[in-house]
Amino acid sequence: MWFFTVSPGYFRTMRIPIRRGRGFIGADLTSGTAVLVNEAFVRAFWPGLDPIGRQVTLHKAVQGRSDFGEPMPSTVVGVVGDVHHFGLDTPPEPQVYVPFTRNVWGHMMLVARAATAPAGLMTILPRTVRQVDPDIPMTLGGGTSAVGTMDVTGGLASRELDTWLLGGFAAAALILAAIGIYGLLAYSVAQRRHEIGIRVALGASRGEVVRLVVEDGMRLAAIGIALGAGGALALTRLLAALLYGIGASDPGTFAAAATLLSLVALLACYVPARRATRVDPMVALRYE
Repeated sequence: MWFFTVSPGYFRTMRIPIRRGRGFIGADLTSGTAVLVNEAFVRAFWPGLDPIGRQVTLHKAVQGRSDFGEPMPSTVVGVVGDVHHFGLDTPPEPQVYVPFTRNVWGHMMLVARAATAPAGLMTILPRTVRQVDPDIPMTLGGGTSAVGTMDVTGGLASRELDTWLLGGFAAAALILAAIGIYGLLAYSVAQRRHEIGIRVALGASRGEVVRLVVEDGMRLAAIGIALGAGGALALTRLLAALLYGIGASDPGTFAAAATLLSLVALLACYVPARRATRVDPMVALRYE
């Protein structure tokens, strides 16, 4: 379990949604009895129960995972969304948020959100803090500046590269599949030129000819999609580490992929089908 001391504006600044109840207000800074918990906390300790108004016993000396010190009964006034504090691949742990006036530490963090490039705050924030109190140190051990952005793109670079590579291979496979379906049906139409000519001579409409060719192509596409879905399900464990927010076997993702493949296959079938409607029955019969 993790404990965080925050100010009332923390959740708004960090865009952490309040799922139930309320956030901290001014009165909570003086009473010191209100706390907020995250959804992982509720799932772990109060599954299926209403957490608002329930009592928890914390300790005054809380920092990180510490669980010692003077007991302080507290009341849960709100539930916030889960936050991946330690990386996207680390599941959210139960977290408790208390007002910063309840436990003041030797070091604190000031979080600010900028409407422009965050790099502009690198000089504004230290100057503003020194105007409040010139004696507040703003450096880490060894004199290293403690001011920085919360940019996480660097940590996601490898995942983004893997995603782009997989996306590129998937796009190439989709194009090759479309070309393959088109080529196969074009060859099939050429081989069935005599049959199509007889059908047209016997009164088959253009729509019936198109439907005949498209049905053959979509039958092959359906078999391929079914086999591909089975193979994808077998490889879900390899993809799980690259996904965030969805499961490797998410039904919506599989449905979207199958729909996209079906549309591409339908388009690839339509061109040879339209060409089949232009077959002159006299020419086709004479050709044979």
